[in-house]
Amino acid sequence: MAACGPPTHPDEKGKMIMGKKSTERLMTLPELAEMLGVPIETLYGWRHRGEGPVGYRIGRHVRYRRAAVEQWLETQADRRDKMGW
Repeated sequence: MAACGPPTHPDEKGKMIMGKKSTERLMTLPELAEMLGVPIETLYGWRHRGEGPVGYRIGRHVRYRRAAVEQWLETQADRRDKMGW
């Protein structure tokens, strides 16, 4: 009989990582749209083009970790002040 270990799942780069125990509730598309102030259709477009925050497909649904969204959001900061604009 095979040994049972902690569940694994792919990270953003497709590598397998150990499952994380978390009580964090995943965000839905409408919740994320409200948080970012953008239409849900924009989120679908970003997801299709690979431009938005990392999402997780759970059956037919897409969910987002708040920490991943906030990390992605930091990469979207307007850097014009540092560029001399």
